[in-house]
Amino acid sequence: MEIKNNRKIIELVFLFWILIVSINLISAIGISKEYFEGNPAKVGPGETKEISFGLIIVNPEEGDRNIVLNLTEGGEIASIIGDKSFTVLAGSRDKIINLRISIPKDTPEGTKYTVALDIKDNTIPNGTQMVGFTKSSTSSIPILVEKEKAPVPEPAPEKPAGDYTWYIIIAVLIIIIAIVAYFLLRNKESGKSK
Repeated sequence: MEIKNNRKIIELVFLFWILIVSINLISAIGISKEYFEGNPAKVGPGETKEISFGLIIVNPEEGDRNIVLNLTEGGEIASIIGDKSFTVLAGSRDKIINLRISIPKDTPEGTKYTVALDIKDNTIPNGTQMVGFTKSSTSSIPILVEKEKAPVPEPAPEKPAGDYTWYIIIAVLIIIIAIVAYFLLRNKESGKSK
């Protein structure tokens, strides 16, 4: 009786291991974002601005990936620019997700929004023995309502009252000329005394 139970346990463990091995658990997609909690995208009241949500990076070993985007949060101010479904080539580092952010005029400065995207990998696995699951990850960026401040020009550094740069250059040149003249005259005199 105990042998049958051990055999069933071994069979279950083996089946579980086969299932785990046949499922691709590691996502082949990464996203690099310009905006994050410490660096929100800033858009003023009544403004519409196009921003880069992030850069999709695909692992070159995993093959091309079919991506589907879905805006899950912040739809009242944001929309996806371009296709919501596309293919990203293996090894690619140039697929940028762009968003259009439109803030209503009556929104007070300092208001914070969050825009979240659900990024799904709908790639069908190669081969007939593979079990495929849709991999999905959600990524978000903060939006801060703030009027864009005009850049303040940096004041030109003040020159010190006694800028002696030219005087120093001229003095060094005079010293060099004097040393060269001294050696020329000395060589000329030593040539006459022989």
